[in-house]
Amino acid sequence: MIQPSLTVVLPAANWPRQTPLDVTVKVENLTGVDMDLTLLSGMTADLLLAKSGQPVWRFSQERMFTQALRPWPLASGEARTLTFTIGTEVLTSLAPGGYSLQAQLNTFDRPSSAPVALTLE
Repeated sequence: MIQPSLTVVLPAANWPRQTPLDVTVKVENLTGVDMDLTLLSGMTADLLLAKSGQPVWRFSQERMFTQALRPWPLASGEARTLTFTIGTEVLTSLAPGGYSLQAQLNTFDRPSSAPVALTLE
């Protein structure tokens, strides 16, 4: 199955825990064909923050979403940008140190980005 490419972009690799963290996820169709994706709910994508491979936080754990399938077409060469903010209430509850952050599109095949390293200060 042809999948879109997901890339997580952070403002910096080191981040103070007392400052909200804005996360950008770039979803791109790098293929030569249009994609007819279906979102499984009102959530377009999820974020997973992990320490030493163990999940410590998910974007979806704090929210509720509509339960309806939604078409999400992505034309060949098209890119979309999703934005998230990880609030200080989450960041300050975590110990300083190294983490990884990954995005997962909420479609049937659930394509994921490569993990991005993040150090919380």
